[in-house]
Amino acid sequence: MRGCDCRGSIGSRNQGTFLVSERTGWDRGLSVRADGKGLVGHAGVVLLRRLADRSGLTQALTGVFPQGGVGWRDRAVVLVHLAISIALGTRSVLEAEHLALHQVRLTGPGASDSTVHRTLETLDHQPGRLAHHARRRYLRLDPTWPWTSAFTLAWTRICDLAAVT
Repeated sequence: MRGCDCRGSIGSRNQGTFLVSERTGWDRGLSVRADGKGLVGHAGVVLLRRLADRSGLTQALTGVFPQGGVGWRDRAVVLVHLAISIALGTRSVLEAEHLALHQVRLTGPGASDSTVHRTLETLDHQPGRLAHHARRRYLRLDPTWPWTSAFTLAWTRICDLAAVT
């Protein structure tokens, strides 16, 4: 793993700990233990967030959004957190905000629902930049999900855009 130092592995018969420290980033100093202390709900968020970071998704999205000043949340991180919240079962932006409160110990303070709405509004004005990621993909959503019609419409419009050259 590039950018990480392995501090060692501690194991026992039924449990183990793998200590990894990334030199920079949100997960610096994060360790995984199987001792039952300091439990965090939805700890799977760590795997999804690291996947987004390691695959380059978070960095690629950073180039799509305008840069802000002091107090401005990184919109790429806001979008990644929203995607993680959806994967964990939230059905609205407000539920995503509430879920973020449970993840504070893992990822720091989450974005407010108004920040998420502003991020999605920014995306609405950037369809050409994301179009090449959506080509030749299928989108299947639960018809009872509140955002199904909005996402289906957005997906259709993105797929109908001319190819990026």
